[in-house]
Amino acid sequence: MAKLPPGRWEGSDVTKDDLEWLLSTRRITPQVICRKPGKELAPVTEPGERVVFLAHFERGFGLPASDFFRAFLDFFGLQPHHLPANSFVSLSAFSSFCEGYLGLWPTVDIWAKYFHLRKHTIPGTKPKQMTACGPVSITPRQGSIFPRITGLDTVRKWQRTFLYVKSAEGHDALNLPEFQIEPPTAELNFGYNPAETIVELQTVHETLEDFLKKGLDSDDLLRTFISRRVNPLQRREHKICHMSGLLDPTRISKHDLNRASIRRRVNAIAYTEMSDKWRWGVKPFHRNALPPQVRSPPSEFIHTSSKCHRTNPDLP
Repeated sequence: MAKLPPGRWEGSDVTKDDLEWLLSTRRITPQVICRKPGKELAPVTEPGERVVFLAHFERGFGLPASDFFRAFLDFFGLQPHHLPANSFVSLSAFSSFCEGYLGLWPTVDIWAKYFHLRKHTIPGTKPKQMTACGPVSITPRQGSIFPRITGLDTVRKWQRTFLYVKSAEGHDALNLPEFQIEPPTAELNFGYNPAETIVELQTVHETLEDFLKKGLDSDDLLRTFISRRVNPLQRREHKICHMSGLLDPTRISKHDLNRASIRRRVNAIAYTEMSDKWRWGVKPFHRNALPPQVRSPPSEFIHTSSKCHRTNPDLP
């Protein structure tokens, strides 16, 4: 029997209980209409529908999608199904760093300083054909100092968690591009590297170096969004560094997690050696302890807790 190609559509195992979980945990808003797939192997959408994945929601995604995530998809010409589940862990950790430690909304430029995209193709195809699901993954650039997030090998069937979503009439509750089932063909901006073109990124880099010297590690970034009960890739009213108490409107739950629960939830999405008695390397900032003001070369100021004045008008 011929070996089936990797990254193919295999139908969906999503249940009605899964859809109810998305709503009850505020990973989607009431303005999102969900539909459970039938027996189809590949998605067959109805007008206005997009295709999303339960495995992505479990790793920091939410609807409506964050402006950073939408900008990321648009800049590289991607769809949610082009990114495997572990890439969402990486993007969530990156967003947690920008919001919780820098006090900035994440941007594609900051991301691209430390990461780039890697293509995945079907072995034996000539010319090389990209896989249907997960044809693009996130990998650190050579020499990147950003804390390494190690994903799990146990999410290889993440594509079996797809479901359909659409916005209620007259309201965009998704912030996602129109669904296109094909793999990316243009490789739009895949080679983008802003390292030498945006002067403010040096300030970001120096700030990251300082955090690393103080003990910041990858577990801190994962613990940040798990403990704050927030979805980094969901549109929210304010940054993680501006969050307050249990009633903060950006939280998905009013209940705090103890250390053991945080460890279990981190271990469910990434490889880590955390114990139940873990300690912070560096704690993220919060409303009562905002990130400091940082001078950006040559004479600009970046106030990381509010607006960021930049020489590049294309950055928000």
